Amino acid sequence: MVQLNNLTSFKNRHILEDIHKIILLVKEYIQKQKEEFSLTAVEGLIKILSAAIIGIVVLSITCIIILLCSIAFSMWISQTYFNNSYHIGFAITSAILLVLILILWFKRNSWVVQPVARIIVKQLLDDTTSDNTNNSTTDDNGTGNSK
Repeated sequence: MVQLNNLTSFKNRHILEDIHKIILLVKEYIQKQKEEFSLTAVEGLIKILSAAIIGIVVLSITCIIILLCSIAFSMWISQTYFNNSYHIGFAITSAILLVLILILWFKRNSWVVQPVARIIVKQLLDDTTSDNTNNSTTDDNGTGNSK
């Protein structure tokens, strides 16, 4: 009977050790998942911030170009049509720019907000779709098989 109790306690101890190993593996898996999620989030944030910085630089250069072109246009209109009366040329240019700004303001959802949102979502989703496509292969028959 004593030998039977020792065998039972040995089995129980072995089972408890296995359960302990499984718990440690689950904890390690959860930790790795948290690390992967945070790295993926940081990578997405870096991509969005770099795109925003590039956008700000391009927008700044575009604004400078528009400013210089509008000054040149104002002076050209003044010299060509209004006998060097610069205030009329600048007023006409300002009116044209005001009309363009109003059009942009009323079309901002379809011209600015929605495309920017699509670009941001595309930047974030490109990583997940590229990860999924890297894990699949195509066999000789053209059917996709996962690794």
